[in-house]
Amino acid sequence: MVEASVLPGQRLFSQRGAMLAYQGDVSFTPSITGGQGGVMGMIGRRIANEATPLMTVEGSGTVMFGHGGHHVSVIELSGDTLYVEADRLLAFDGTLQQGTMFMGSQGGVMGMVRGQVTGQGLFTTTLKGHGAVAVMAHGGFIELPITPQRPVHVDPQAYVAHRGDVRNKLSTAIGWREMVGRGSGEGFQLELSGSGTVYVQASEEKL
Repeated sequence: MVEASVLPGQRLFSQRGAMLAYQGDVSFTPSITGGQGGVMGMIGRRIANEATPLMTVEGSGTVMFGHGGHHVSVIELSGDTLYVEADRLLAFDGTLQQGTMFMGSQGGVMGMVRGQVTGQGLFTTTLKGHGAVAVMAHGGFIELPITPQRPVHVDPQAYVAHRGDVRNKLSTAIGWREMVGRGSGEGFQLELSGSGTVYVQASEEKL
């Protein structure tokens, strides 16, 4: 779980039902758009099956958030953009600009294939600005740096989020899973190249 401070005149967004406990004078109201995504953002999330219901949290106090016993980690944004699956968002600062990105625009057809294979949809959620994002993962996650000289290959099911000037493409790796003893036949790798960071969870399970 994570503890968040709620200050007068500021707001947080959280997954609906993620509030575990709170202290102080805090209000919780349903959020239709979940921020500044606008009409197109709403349509994008609907198409992507990412219409994760959100709550607007306002007032003065502290709130404990958690969901399903998943590990929660906080990512601090400093003007950059975080690309993250909507169902992994536990809570985030209301100052962050929320939107959606069509995955096909990164990696062309392979980007779309990635959505089909991983079940993550053709869209991913973007959060941009200065603020904190609480992200959920099975068993927590690690941060791996991506550099032009060293791209990172990730099991698509273990991918959580990424940030920076990063391109992704799905590549077939025959025998890759069999070599490491999984043998599921899903011979795919998500290749992330450019400059940035990818967050990889300690499990292949979806939330």
